Order: sequence, then C-alpha cells, then structure tokens
Amino acid sequence: KLVFEQINSFWQKNQSQGMHTVLYAYSLGKAQRLIAGINHHLGPVAVHTAVDKMNQIYVEAGRLPYQPPVCTKQEIAGWDQPGLIIAPPAVIGSSWLKKLGAINEAYISGWMLSKGQSRRRNMRGFVLSDHADWTGLNFAVQQSKPKQVWTMHGYTDIYARYLNENHVQAKS
Repeated sequence: KLVFEQINSFWQKNQSQGMHTVLYAYSLGKAQRLIAGINHHLGPVAVHTAVDKMNQIYVEAGRLPYQPPVCTKQEIAGWDQPGLIIAPPAVIGSSWLKKLGAINEAYISGWMLSKGQSRRRNMRGFVLSDHADWTGLNFAVQQSKPKQVWTMHGYTDIYARYLNENHVQAKS
C-alpha cells in the first residue's frame, strides 16, 4: 500500500509541474500490478502498446480496468491534465517518449532496493515486486489444476522436481 501512495504522490507532483508521469515496468506482471494499485481518480492513465497486448486477457476476464494504449501526441493532447503512462523499460530513451512531451520518469522493480540499481537507472525508483513466493506458487498450481507445469525462471529444476514428487507433471 505504501509504495502505491508514493507512486500516486510522485504522479501528483509531476501533474503540479505540468508533466506526464512515465512508469517503466515489465509488460507482464508488474504493469498489471501497477494498474490495479494506482489511484485512477488522479487523472488519465494509458499504457504502451506492448503493455496493452498483455492486458487484453486480464481486461476480458474482468480482472483489470481497460487502459487505452497511447501512441500519438494527439491522443495525449486530448487529456485535460497530465497523465500517467505505463511502459516497458525497452522504451527508455526512445523516440516514442518524445511524443509524450514533458515527462518525469520512474523505474518500478523489486531490484530498486539496491542503491546501485537506482544510480545506474539515473531516475526515481519504486520498489515493487511481482514475484510469487513458495506458498503463492503452490497455491496457484493447486487452484489451477494444470495438466502440466513448465518452470521457467529461478530454481526451475528444484521446483519441477518438487511438483513431480507431489503428483503434478512438471518440467524445467
């Protein structure tokens, strides 16, 4: 809750200075967590098209409110106040950003706990992780009753072995 209060305050400060807020977050996981947690009453919210593609299934399932993708200066010009845009880190320093006009950027990551990450990014950072813990992973597997689980990140061999030992077909 505290991190979302900090993000909302950052956005409001940028608005008072006539700037849009751009939050860099991975398109799957972190972006959806941001959309679910920010205060949508503060102003317009939009997403980069890469985030929009990932959001579609969540919107269709009723799990997230629709956020329009933003691509042009004309779209932003229609806003009545500076907004918040969620974009993948790949667009940092890109020509796409120039379309947005005056912006203030922040990076969203669990890695922002590291002072080295903050310095390397050379921008404001907010600590937010979208990783599940052991209990959360096992709960998700139990609830979804998958035919097979493919482990893809982290301790994949260990988790696949654990699942197989517990009668869930898994491979890393």
